[in-house]
Amino acid sequence: MIQSYPELRDLALALNLPAVTEATPWGNPCLKAHGKMWCWWSPYVDAAVFKAVRDEREMLIAAQPDTFMLHPHYAHFDYVLVRAGKIDPGWARARLMAQWRAAAPKRVLRDWDARAEPCGFRQARPTAPEPARQGCADGNAPPPASRRPRHW
Repeated sequence: MIQSYPELRDLALALNLPAVTEATPWGNPCLKAHGKMWCWWSPYVDAAVFKAVRDEREMLIAAQPDTFMLHPHYAHFDYVLVRAGKIDPGWARARLMAQWRAAAPKRVLRDWDARAEPCGFRQARPTAPEPARQGCADGNAPPPASRRPRHW
């Protein structure tokens, strides 16, 4: 279990993700991904801060109140706090990866997904074949909805 920010930082940096930088906004150390706050420790309580939509946050807190919590400072934001010593490294790794992907520009994700990952944290996702389109009377497929004339 992760006990402190240095341990969480080391785990995050070990993911070897591009566009991750160290910063100290408001005098507190954090990691930023693509210029956005990504990984940090709360200055209010001894807990790590992770992004989570409010419904998910409520579910996590209800399911494991000894692990997940919310400080009043974060109540209006989509964050959940995880108490020091209760942070599962596997959960944190998956959460950090999801947060990094959510913040990444599409071109960065495309490049990231295209290259092989030597440390084995992810596998290349198989590309799904494009679904077959219904043909028109002349045997051609109709144009995609975004390219159809307005009168269609």
